[in-house]
Amino acid sequence: MEIFSRFLHIARSNWNHWVTQTQDPEVLLEQGIEMLQNEMIELRQAVAQAIATYKRTERQCRQTQQRSQEWYKQAEQAMGQNQENVARDALIQRKLLLDAGSALEHQLEPQQQIVHRLKKDLQTLELKLADAQTRKDLYLVRARSAQATQRTNDLLGRLQSSTGGLFETMEQRVLDLECQADASNELRDLPKDPLESRFASLESPEVEVELEALRKRLRS
Repeated sequence: MEIFSRFLHIARSNWNHWVTQTQDPEVLLEQGIEMLQNEMIELRQAVAQAIATYKRTERQCRQTQQRSQEWYKQAEQAMGQNQENVARDALIQRKLLLDAGSALEHQLEPQQQIVHRLKKDLQTLELKLADAQTRKDLYLVRARSAQATQRTNDLLGRLQSSTGGLFETMEQRVLDLECQADASNELRDLPKDPLESRFASLESPEVEVELEALRKRLRS
């Protein structure tokens, strides 16, 4: 029973089908993990069934041995009572049970091998599933990071193409304002005109006081 090989064949077939149907890596990984989980459930059921079959055969083998011993005791009792025909029939039943028990014993070894192989296949599949889940988490992080980077680059590209002229205009306006500020600082630091200083002094309070004194003296 190459059940594990069948599982792998089904897994590859389903995976190839999903790859052709979708290009979303997250969907692919999620479906792949789900497929492995379903296959592992089926394999566990196969292991449980194989174990149950082995246990049932083993129990039947013990029962046939016990019943054969009971028929042998009956044959002994019959011979002790000089009932040879009854003893013969009991021995015939014992022989049938011994033959059946021998057939059952021959089935135990191959069934045990099947159980052992299925358990090994299940362990292998569990390891593969654990590894797949770990890789899925890593690949999802990488995929989402790449998608976010791509969206950011696309957005920046559209922003650059649509607002490139606006940025240039804004830059020119800022340069103009900076030039105006520099010019204002230079004008503020220039020395004042002497004529302006003279008129400014004439408008001072001291000049007005002296001018009023002259008016009063001339009137007197």
